[in-house]
Amino acid sequence: MLIKMSQRSGAHNLAKHLLNTEDNEHVTVHELRGFMAQDEDLTSALNEIHVLAKANSKIKTPLVSMSFNPPIGAVVTMKDFHNAINRAEEILNLTNQPRAIVEHSKHGRNHVHVVYSRVDEHLKAIKLPFYKKKMRDLSIELFNEHGWELPKGYINKNERSQTNLDLTEWQIGKRQQQDPKAFKQHVQALWQQTNDAASFKKLLAKNNLVLAKGDKKNVAVLVDIHGDIRSLSRTLSVKAKEVKDKLGEFDNFPSINEAKQSFSQQHKDEYKRRHTVLIQRHKAQLMPFTQQVYALTDKHKVERQTLENTHQKRQQLEREQRLSLYAKGLKGIWNWVSLKTYNLKKKHEKDYQASLERDEQEREILLQRQQRQRETLQQPIDTLKTQHQNELQRFNQGFVETMKSLELEHGLTTQFNLGDDSHSPRPHPHNHDLHQEL
Repeated sequence: MLIKMSQRSGAHNLAKHLLNTEDNEHVTVHELRGFMAQDEDLTSALNEIHVLAKANSKIKTPLVSMSFNPPIGAVVTMKDFHNAINRAEEILNLTNQPRAIVEHSKHGRNHVHVVYSRVDEHLKAIKLPFYKKKMRDLSIELFNEHGWELPKGYINKNERSQTNLDLTEWQIGKRQQQDPKAFKQHVQALWQQTNDAASFKKLLAKNNLVLAKGDKKNVAVLVDIHGDIRSLSRTLSVKAKEVKDKLGEFDNFPSINEAKQSFSQQHKDEYKRRHTVLIQRHKAQLMPFTQQVYALTDKHKVERQTLENTHQKRQQLEREQRLSLYAKGLKGIWNWVSLKTYNLKKKHEKDYQASLERDEQEREILLQRQQRQRETLQQPIDTLKTQHQNELQRFNQGFVETMKSLELEHGLTTQFNLGDDSHSPRPHPHNHDLHQEL
């Protein structure tokens, strides 16, 4: 399974993200180890790490955040996750450190997040040298052990995915209702079609994008019509030097604020109106499936809670049955002296462990059945979402030309004249209404 890891601060925000039930259909806190917090209070547990780190001002990132992501279609149990987590913990020298394990389920897939404290018993930060390489090596081991096909990038570095996302890119995509990977692929295609800054700017303009110089020195960024900013080299998945070799110096690029202002208000208002109409139509088309997902999620939650209640009642009954087998009075003393009580306790310990394994197996059977049901429902959703992304991309690519055809180009800057030197008025199509819906 793929293991992603980072050192970070922000205990409250991380807890909020891990407990997010808006983006995740099921959130389960499986373990809180080494914390004073009780009753699976994840927020209090992570805040303990934050407070402890305050004792040493040198510790800026007291949290180790990890995620364990199986490949699509893989059947992975919590026992498999725990095995991977414990191996990572040993490799990173985090054994016995406070940790929290949280499972997320969405779109018919499960993945697990683990958060460790880097603060040791001496209030010093545990060092994590070469952690990216170590986790990459462990990921390869896990893929091989489970018989999963390794991602191409793990076999050949040159074949690494060009659409890996950082948090900023993911958040922008969520706000704009746009697949951030599809956006990156499209900009990368534009990059491959051009040889210099002028031609690249021209193609970007057709897609409501402007090149600008970032706040940091020698950094180029993309500014879109929404006002969102993306690193150009990150979007292209190339080194900054390659960007500079092709585009030259960035001194002549507009600042970020200038780039934002290069879109006329009329341009932005019309774009926003049409974009909103398109997104609303997409949501309406998805609504029947969304309602099915909600209904299935509620059904699955009831099934999980019912099974948990069954396990609790059965465990209580079995505990009472085991206690009833211990003799009292003189017979109890004799059984204790003759080691009968000792042997009975040993047997009951084994029975108890076997009952926990039985309950966990029943839980896994239920979860795997639910996962298959959810995967089946996700297939038509993915198909429709792909159609929506293609339509959104066509809309973005054709919007500038649509504006020109509506004779709104006079409100645009030279940036969006698309190299057209003709200033003669264009005939207005009689049957083309400015407010025609998409």
